[in-house]
Amino acid sequence: MKKIVAAALLFVLALCAPAFAQFAGQQNNAGTGAGSINAQTFTLSGLINYNQILNTQIIYTPNASGGTANTGATSITVTGDSGALASVPVRKLNNYGGGLLALTGGELQNGQSVTLMYDGTFFQIISGQYGQATAGSMTTSATPSVTGVVNLALTQSVASDLLTVNLLANDTQAAPTANHPVLITFNDTSTQGAAITATITASISMAAATTSSLGCANNATCRVWVTAICQTVVGTACTSVLLGLSVQSSLVSGNFSCFPLLDDNAVTTGTGTGGGTSLGTIYTSVSALSGKMIRVLGYVEATWVSGTGWTGFGPRPGRLFGPSVPRPCMPTGNVQFFKNGSKQTVSGTTVTITSLGQSITPTSSLNYIHAVSFGQMTLSGGGLTGAAQMARSNAGTNPSNLFGTLFAANYQFSAGGGGSGDASTSVPLDGYDQPGVTTSTPYTVYVWNPSASSTMTWLDNPNATQNIGTIRLEEIMGSLEPANDNAPLSMVG
Repeated sequence: MKKIVAAALLFVLALCAPAFAQFAGQQNNAGTGAGSINAQTFTLSGLINYNQILNTQIIYTPNASGGTANTGATSITVTGDSGALASVPVRKLNNYGGGLLALTGGELQNGQSVTLMYDGTFFQIISGQYGQATAGSMTTSATPSVTGVVNLALTQSVASDLLTVNLLANDTQAAPTANHPVLITFNDTSTQGAAITATITASISMAAATTSSLGCANNATCRVWVTAICQTVVGTACTSVLLGLSVQSSLVSGNFSCFPLLDDNAVTTGTGTGGGTSLGTIYTSVSALSGKMIRVLGYVEATWVSGTGWTGFGPRPGRLFGPSVPRPCMPTGNVQFFKNGSKQTVSGTTVTITSLGQSITPTSSLNYIHAVSFGQMTLSGGGLTGAAQMARSNAGTNPSNLFGTLFAANYQFSAGGGGSGDASTSVPLDGYDQPGVTTSTPYTVYVWNPSASSTMTWLDNPNATQNIGTIRLEEIMGSLEPANDNAPLSMVG
């Protein structure tokens, strides 16, 4: 009888005992699991009851049937030495407070090991991104500041000559849902220092019609900027969000125009629901909105053809906006500078390449180069005329890529219009060019002498011990087409 009582006591103590040593350290790997995607299983040899693994980490690799990952709330059943134990719900941590969260889908991926801990009621996921906050677990109160966009993905397509951009949830690459929302914050233009938050739980798209060039030149690739537009505000929440499309820079009436795209000012959108043709105008699926807040989301590079519509994509079909992506009209940070003091003499009407040159490698074929140069020229003999201009070239006497008419970039001067004597003048040059490549591109200054009877000396300064010329190249974010370069730039906004 004593033996029976002692055996029973040992059995009860086993049921109430803390985790056995065999489930600690490196002995907590349950191997590959099984079951279905939302009712998974794994086996732990030596396990009699869940009290044995209380607060113990268990590693297992999901291998469930019916899909590649769970699709919602999920439970796990563990099989031990005495058979299958009761099913236990799985929870993930919420770093923003409010306790544990039920799974919403995608947390348990087949083939990807996960670490769990049994807390007496649930299996908690304590490894990977689901040990932290996710888009599905975040509320508007936990959203980042006005720089915040959470769980965003953009896709673009061309079908039936229409350009369509879709907003998706990044974690599922599908339309946002209540469990997989996209969170976007906007500046509150009515209250200084405040933000408005949108929780997007349904699909959003915007299509540019075949006749809607958005201001893009014919048969050229443009950078189409994508914005989120807060259509309706209720309290401190944006309850309705639209997608906007616009082209911010291109060739207009012989000049390059560049419209800044800022999300700290309220905007007015264009007329129509399928786009339009005005440069620097945001078009959306609702016509002529006014006083609306926007958030820059990214851009799409696409080609528009008159009479046909949208036909394809550029070298970078789509890019999300972020800290490393400049806005339209802004420098990319790619700058090259050169100075040189070589003196050169030009006689007759020969076009001469100077020693003042530098190369730059654009980061995108749609960006343009702002080139600035400064030199000095002395004229002597009859005629006393001379000219200088920058060019995208570094060889030959007949450059075909001369550019720049802004701020006297094509500086034509005359000292007296004839006769004899010497004349010295400073030569400031300024211009914009779009090489249309992402390879090293040389720029230089060309000088020539329209009068055969005069002589020109480049960088001849008798009052200085050193004659220095400079050239500075800076890449600017834009959406200029290679077929439409070599014209002045107009900064608008």
